[in-house]
Amino acid sequence: MIAWRAKRWDVSDGQSAEVGGSCIFLFMYHKRMTVHMTGWVTRMMRDHREAMLYIITGGFTTLVNYAAYGAFVWCNIDPTISNVLSWFVSVSFAFVVNKWIVFESRSLEGRKVTAELVEFFGARVLTLVVSAILFAVLFDHLGSEMGVHILTDELFGIRGSEGYVTKLITSFIEIVLNWVLSKYWVFRKAKSEA
Repeated sequence: MIAWRAKRWDVSDGQSAEVGGSCIFLFMYHKRMTVHMTGWVTRMMRDHREAMLYIITGGFTTLVNYAAYGAFVWCNIDPTISNVLSWFVSVSFAFVVNKWIVFESRSLEGRKVTAELVEFFGARVLTLVVSAILFAVLFDHLGSEMGVHILTDELFGIRGSEGYVTKLITSFIEIVLNWVLSKYWVFRKAKSEA
């Protein structure tokens, strides 16, 4: 709906919305759409709670990983080494959120936590190896040697963003492997005991 230099605009449900003097567009949403979307999210959380929580916490873990990667590259650490260092930071964060939030393994018994931690880091080491090899192949071989510059260049000229496209590709593969290993190996006992 367009609101040309209006001070007040009546919306379809009878309520009014304040708009600024220079407002060109007033984007409205309908209550029916809001209810539909809320219902969809509610159904997804009810039917696929664990997967939805894994996706949400995985998003935060990815942000931690990318922020750490950018910080390490900013400090002039080689992008391949920065990838490995950012992995350590993000896996530590991921263990906590996966244990407590996603798979609801609330045990604080020393043996169980140690076993989960060792299995979690073991699974992540496997995916780290896959990610590191894939990153090196894509960044060093395809990007640098074969001239696929999108894999190695800075994004939008931002210092510290070298290799982010390569990181996106390897992250997707890593996420899938991490889900499978966490679900069916690391936290399997926590779910069967619950």
